[in-house]
Amino acid sequence: MDTRASAAAVRSGRGGGPSVHTAGTVLAALGLLAAACSSGAHGKSAAQAGGGAAPSAGGAALAGSVWPAFEGDARHGAAASVAGPRHGDVRWTRKLEGAVTPGAVVGPDGTIYAASNGGVLHALDPRSGADRWSFDGGGSYGSDLSTAPAVLSDGSVLWPGPHDTLFALDAAGRLRWQRRFESFVLSPLVGAGGRLYIMEMNGRLHAFDLLADGLRERWVSSLGTHDTSFGSPALGDDGTIYTTIGNRIVALRDDGRHATILWHFDIHSGTEVSPAVSREGVAVFGTNDAFEYGLGRDGRVRWRYPRNSLSYSSPVVTADGLAYFGDHNGFMNVVHAADGSLVARYQGGDEVWTAAAVDRDRNAYFGTKGGHVLGYSFAGTKLFDVDTGGTVDSYPALTADGTLLVGSASGTLYAIHG
Repeated sequence: MDTRASAAAVRSGRGGGPSVHTAGTVLAALGLLAAACSSGAHGKSAAQAGGGAAPSAGGAALAGSVWPAFEGDARHGAAASVAGPRHGDVRWTRKLEGAVTPGAVVGPDGTIYAASNGGVLHALDPRSGADRWSFDGGGSYGSDLSTAPAVLSDGSVLWPGPHDTLFALDAAGRLRWQRRFESFVLSPLVGAGGRLYIMEMNGRLHAFDLLADGLRERWVSSLGTHDTSFGSPALGDDGTIYTTIGNRIVALRDDGRHATILWHFDIHSGTEVSPAVSREGVAVFGTNDAFEYGLGRDGRVRWRYPRNSLSYSSPVVTADGLAYFGDHNGFMNVVHAADGSLVARYQGGDEVWTAAAVDRDRNAYFGTKGGHVLGYSFAGTKLFDVDTGGTVDSYPALTADGTLLVGSASGTLYAIHG
């Protein structure tokens, strides 16, 4: 809790109330910088601004697996078209080098990619949890913030590892290239046309062309000079990028060689979670105040849901428009992303720090500060409760056969099936 607690204490003194700022005022209001971006380009298309073409279809893409990236996909939908576990049978466990705070992802052949704060990435056999290969990043890293790799369609893996470094490994675990950043690297976001977005904890958002032998930077936006970001960015179906930093959520458009900041929305307190976005363009994010927010494409508040507590649980929004998010009162909440109306609440018994993983039947799986992994049916029946013996802040994932993957601060990765 040290990293989050200290950052939250700094941000909690901010006042001013919720407010939204559009592209016409955002740079003046915040001093946001975009490399290779002139002020006259705002509000124009890439062609009008002379900044080059925006990303097009083709190039490197996410693997076509059930769970290839952080929170499942680029929108942070965290839902799989498989039936998850019903009885909480532990298929296998795997002890790793440190607290298993990073989230697991799944490759196109079913290989599970999992790391711990010990700084080693493992490619695991889905049936046994045994290593297919491992890669040592050369040092421990992490805190209580769950990040995850991204698996590409060719089986290669982009891993935000130790020493503020993004590692690119081929399907056999061989290092292809690595790039060091100024601060902690959050979960990579893979967009269309081989475009890669990387958010650093210091508030710098980068856009790269993803090449076979490395990265070519297209632009970088510094979204805050004194604020910290805990938010891995999400990508709307229309190409809008959403990320969180300090006490705000920011929406940007990739115009090829520069970024246009469309709007930002400020709250009284900080936000320490990633955003998610619905198919209809409603951006959902949690805060250190008492509310969860849903914002329209224009950045205006569509709804505020009263959690009555802060939240370390990043929201997910499923393809059918349901938003799931946890809170410090011990609930996993489910609302309609369109209007924030309550659908269900599931009792976790302790603070819920993880996102939810959602299966094809809308059943929810999540973990708690007290160390429990819970499964709930959509109707509200508790399916199982697995005690891991350590705080669960690792974001869960589902495999193609419905196995639930979730880590514990005890240093163990759990595969729950049946």
